[in-house]
Amino acid sequence: MNWIDHISSIEICPPDPFDFSECLVFLTRSDQEVSHRIKDDHLYKLVKLDDELVLLKLGMRKKKLNVEFLGNLHLHPFEKWRQPIYGTGSTSTVI
Repeated sequence: MNWIDHISSIEICPPDPFDFSECLVFLTRSDQEVSHRIKDDHLYKLVKLDDELVLLKLGMRKKKLNVEFLGNLHLHPFEKWRQPIYGTGSTSTVI
């Protein structure tokens, strides 16, 4: 899957027929959910990456899934998994 690295966020180019709004419908089916939050068409999820808790904010923008890494990060979360494939400016990668 292709993605574009912006250091504090990544843009993922999901394949058709991916529909993020349908994902949000599925994730909001219970008001007792504690593993994530939905607010203003964004998904907030706390994950552990390399022994560090990272708050993710996911949302769609221009047919791309935008994943923001909120909070203080000591290291880019995907540094060791990055494989450059092309691009200038921001690094495009495949995972």
